[in-house]
Amino acid sequence: MATNEKLGILPIPGDVRDSSGMAPFVDIADSTQKPPKHKFLAEMQGTHKAILPVHTSSEKGLFRTLMENDRHFNPPDGSLPNWNQATRVWNAWADRTDDVWYKLNDQLKVYHSQWLKNSDTKEALSISFNVRKPLANAIHDSRRSAAAPAVPCQTSKPHAAEKGFLSGWDMPLLDQPSSSNGNLTISRVSSSSPIPSTSSHAAPSSVSNFREFQPSYHIASRPLSPHMHLAHQSTASRPSSNSPSYQQPTIASASQNMALPPRNPMSATSVASSVAQKRVAASLAMQEPAAKKPRKRRTCAKCARPECPGSQKVLNCRNPCRDCGLVQCRGRNSKRPNELCHLRDD
Repeated sequence: MATNEKLGILPIPGDVRDSSGMAPFVDIADSTQKPPKHKFLAEMQGTHKAILPVHTSSEKGLFRTLMENDRHFNPPDGSLPNWNQATRVWNAWADRTDDVWYKLNDQLKVYHSQWLKNSDTKEALSISFNVRKPLANAIHDSRRSAAAPAVPCQTSKPHAAEKGFLSGWDMPLLDQPSSSNGNLTISRVSSSSPIPSTSSHAAPSSVSNFREFQPSYHIASRPLSPHMHLAHQSTASRPSSNSPSYQQPTIASASQNMALPPRNPMSATSVASSVAQKRVAASLAMQEPAAKKPRKRRTCAKCARPECPGSQKVLNCRNPCRDCGLVQCRGRNSKRPNELCHLRDD
C-alpha cells in the first residue's frame, strides 16, 4: 500500500513551526542557482532551513552574544530564559545569517546547560589562577628535566640458552679398550676442551693423521667391540719402528681396524619436535572435560522397584507403598526421597 511516511526524519507540525517563527519550505526550481545547504533535510522537515543542534562556530558565537545582550535569553531578574520567545529570536537571526540554522526549544535548552557548565569551569579557573600559578611553574620548569639522571646505554645481547640441555646432545667417542666386555660407547667433546692422551702405546703415523683429520673426537676410556679389541691387541704386539721386522701400515688397514664413530641420530629438530609433542599432549589432557559419571537408574518413588512402570510416573505404579503398604498411596516425594510417605506436604 502506498504511503507518505518517512523513516528517520520527522516533519515539523505546522503549529510548532509557526510558534517557533520558522518559514515553510519553498522549492527553488531554478537549476542555475546553487541549491542551499542541507536542502534535502529542510525539505523532509518542511522548513525553510534545516533544523540542527548548535554545532558551528557562528552559532556558538551568536548564542554567547544573545546571552549577554538579549533579555529573552538572559532576563534581568536572573530567572531562566523565556524559551518560546528565545526560540523565535534565534530563528529570526537564522533567516538572515548564513551558517546559522533553525532551532527548537529543546535544542536550545540542551546547549544552554552545557554552556553554563563551561562558564562555571572558566570562572573557577580564573579565580584560582593566582594559587595555581606557582605550582604550574614548578611543574613545567625546564630545569627539572636537566637534573634527571642520564639513561644508561646498554648493548642488547642475543638470547642464548645456558642450561637445561638434554643429555642426548652429547656425542659418544672412543677410548681405551676394557677387558670386562666388548661393547663400544662414545661421547662428544667440544673443540675447546683438552684432548687426553689415548694410551701408552704409540700410534702409527697413518692413525695420527686420521685423528688430525677428525679433531672433534678422541679415544675415551670405554669398552671396545670384540673385533676392535683384537685389532688393538695385534697393534700393541707389533714390533717398534726401529725393529727390522716392522712394516709401515697403510691408511686402508688403519681405517678398517678403527671404525668411525656413529653420529648422534638425535638432531635439534627431532629434540624440539619431541618436546613440543609432549607439551601439546599435556595441554590437551588438561583441556579435556572430566568424564561424566554414569547416571543412576530411576526407581519408582512408591515401591522403590527399578522395573516398575512407576519410575516414569507414579500413577502407573500398581504395587503397594513401601512405607504404609497401601496401593492407593502416592508414595514418597520424588524431590525428597529420604522422607516417608506420610510426611508429604504437597
